[in-house]
Amino acid sequence: MPHQEPQLSRVSPHRPGRTRACYSRDGQYVFTTGSDRVVRRFHLASTDEPLAIDPLHDDAVSSIACTNDRLATCSEDGSVSLFDEVLGQESSKLCRTTLPMRHIAFSPDGSLLAIASDETRVKVVQVDDMMNVMLVSADRSVRHVSFHPSGNLLALTDAAGNVKIYSLSTQEPTLLESLQSLTRPSADLESDIASKCVWHPDGQSFGVSTIENEVAVYDRSEWRRQLVFKSAGDGHTKPITDFAWSPNGAYLATAGQDDAVVIWHASTRAVIHRIKTQHTPQQLLWHPTRNVLSWTTAAGELVTAEEVIPQDLPSPATRPIRGLLADATPVAATSGAGTAAKDSRSRARESLLEDLEDAGADWIEDDDGAGYVPNFGERDAVEDAPPSKRRRVENPAFTSIVHPPVAPGSTPWRQNRRYLTLNSVGWIWSVDQDSHYVVTVEFHDRDRHRQYHFTDASKFEFAALDDEGALFASPVRTREGIKQPVQLHYRPHNAWTANATWSITLPVVEEVAAIALTRTAAIVASTNGYIRGFDRAGGVAKSMVHARSLDVVCLIGRDECVMSIGNCGVSSDGVPVLSYVVYKVRDGTPSVPVPVCEGVLPGCLGALRSCFFGDDGQAYVYSDAGLLSVLSGLQASGLPQWVPVLDTTTLTRRTGRDESYWPVGVTDESRFVCVILKGAERHPSFPRPITSDFDLHIPILPLTSPDDKPFEHGTGKPVEVPNTEPALSVALVTSEMYGSLLSAEEDDVVEDRVSELRVAADTLLLKLLNMACRKADDARALALATALANAHANDLSPSTILDAALKVAAHHNRVHLAERIGRL
Repeated sequence: MPHQEPQLSRVSPHRPGRTRACYSRDGQYVFTTGSDRVVRRFHLASTDEPLAIDPLHDDAVSSIACTNDRLATCSEDGSVSLFDEVLGQESSKLCRTTLPMRHIAFSPDGSLLAIASDETRVKVVQVDDMMNVMLVSADRSVRHVSFHPSGNLLALTDAAGNVKIYSLSTQEPTLLESLQSLTRPSADLESDIASKCVWHPDGQSFGVSTIENEVAVYDRSEWRRQLVFKSAGDGHTKPITDFAWSPNGAYLATAGQDDAVVIWHASTRAVIHRIKTQHTPQQLLWHPTRNVLSWTTAAGELVTAEEVIPQDLPSPATRPIRGLLADATPVAATSGAGTAAKDSRSRARESLLEDLEDAGADWIEDDDGAGYVPNFGERDAVEDAPPSKRRRVENPAFTSIVHPPVAPGSTPWRQNRRYLTLNSVGWIWSVDQDSHYVVTVEFHDRDRHRQYHFTDASKFEFAALDDEGALFASPVRTREGIKQPVQLHYRPHNAWTANATWSITLPVVEEVAAIALTRTAAIVASTNGYIRGFDRAGGVAKSMVHARSLDVVCLIGRDECVMSIGNCGVSSDGVPVLSYVVYKVRDGTPSVPVPVCEGVLPGCLGALRSCFFGDDGQAYVYSDAGLLSVLSGLQASGLPQWVPVLDTTTLTRRTGRDESYWPVGVTDESRFVCVILKGAERHPSFPRPITSDFDLHIPILPLTSPDDKPFEHGTGKPVEVPNTEPALSVALVTSEMYGSLLSAEEDDVVEDRVSELRVAADTLLLKLLNMACRKADDARALALATALANAHANDLSPSTILDAALKVAAHHNRVHLAERIGRL
């Protein structure tokens, strides 16, 4: 070998048998575990004895994983233990399975833990909420799981050597690709032979161990074999037991039953080192920040190789410079991979690479990540992907940040139940019966509608509910390698004919992003950028338009209005920016929805938790920060504005309580209806929770501080001054919203509501005027009287309300104030 072999150091923390290890992500600690069921924590900067941790498993630990603050272990007893990584204290039993567990892996941000077991499904558990579990199906028991660097994809390897790629960006995991017989089968549970799929750090490819004792690399864009680290020469002569990419993806380490560890240069596939070991290596692990490679052995050892990469080569811990497949020559696909002819673009790419190489362009190195060297594989992945998938193609130098979809009132699966929607009309919930779902529709007003349920063979994941009916939609699923199209299903609550229920199948290339109901139409937004309208009377297609945003986040409807919210970019501080468009859907004949207004959601609102139309007909959004805002002036001719109407973090009832609020709606009386969530709960649970309601309370500052109490003029008595401004602001904003509705169309009910709100606003203004007079604050009193005059400037007799203001001023002997009010 051209390079000197690295120096090895050994410790034997466990007795002989299967031994597992992992580095903390900051590289301060290394954790080991073995057949003795003990976890040992080594502090790399200390010579102290390792800390021994008892994971409380009944059987041997089969896998170990950690983040910077948590450590997880799983066992053949079917349990996962979660620890505080630094202190080594067990925090909880995170999850259990009925059959032995085989492998666990944290998502890149540490929020999710994927658990593979002998069951035919993988559990993806929210670490901070163990009741929040996603189930990912498989055909056979799963041996290994691997998160994509973005955290949006999960690769599963089952006992038959099949690999499945799932998207986790939707509420239910979606199968993107199923690759048969890709890696070595692992029917023998005690075997150390690797049967795994591991993503490359650039996110554009993944590696698998093959039955030829090699590692094959497949690209993410076409799922084809592109590279092979061959067994010939200095490769492995016996089956591979493990392989691992270096942190920057520039190197590959492989271990085999031939008692050898081989270090490969990833781009050239040349062998850098072939290290002979005393015992069979079982698991490989690169140090996250140093030029160090470690591995465990069947003898219970942890072996560490310092300076494993020669100094004349880049360190394995530096950031990625180029993608693995940027200048690689694809190989012919072999067993399980399938063959495909190269298209003209692939040939052009290879020709261009050859021209660059012939011209001496090999000296160009993108050493600052500015993109001087073209990444053709990345560009092809973007161009070849359908529109709905293009945003998921990752770039090593830049990761697109998008707001996840929001289904108003929908919750994740908890056990085998979830709410499909929960709003001011009622709620729809689903029970998973494996082969089908059972869907139940219930109502708040049980005198108007009766509860009903039905068997759901399509396994709907989307639902919309209003007073007239319910709309359902299923996701795209794959059965036996064939994609099943989306099913739309509409059920009226009270049908006057036997055939009022209808179903429609969307084109197989379309996936549902969101659904909504208006007075006469069922609206569907797809990931292809379409917004389709269907007549509620019989499912006849009414209209179709292009959405303003390809990534529709949320869709809501009421009466004749539909509001679509979507991603429209990223702010300077890396936060997704959301835009909205409000359409008007005409009744009767098929027509194209007309945009009424559009704009951008204010960044101060924070991440979107929910959006809905209230009983007052106005559009509301509720943020993760607990802020409720309304789109004021939606029906008016001017530019609508988002106005905050309630900050739930300032509610008086929250004092001394750890609680948050799940939005349900806003009533005609301007009250916020919600479900109160206790402690760390994020979603309503079962059985159905009770709703509560609060007055809207615009978050404005009080007039006086607690240390500056006013006194009544002439008496010296303290005056109690309630903070009336928020209530006044709510009345004014609400009356303005109803006034805009009244200007749009004549409606006796709306007119009566406007009159009530204006009387309430006048009453509050007079109360404030009275308090200003008691404090001898003539300037503020005159300002309030002017506000009264302006509010009634278009009335036939505006002097009536001013007479009331004059009486208040005269009662407090404010002579000069009364004179000025009289001039108004």
